[in-house]
Amino acid sequence: MSEHPNVTFVRNGFAALAAGDLDTVLTQWAPGLQYHGSDASGRVRDFANRDEFFGMLME
Repeated sequence: MSEHPNVTFVRNGFAALAAGDLDTVLTQWAPGLQYHGSDASGRVRDFANRDEFFGMLME
């Protein structure tokens, strides 16, 4: 039985992240991504797009 395409998509994303391939990782997230939640310091924040969200991950 073959793997569902979504599983392959997620596996490839995690493999790219583990390899430090952020260009590939970024292509998997919609530019209009919106996130409301805690950052690495536990502060609740809002992020209006993919670049803000990944900027927080890089802090």
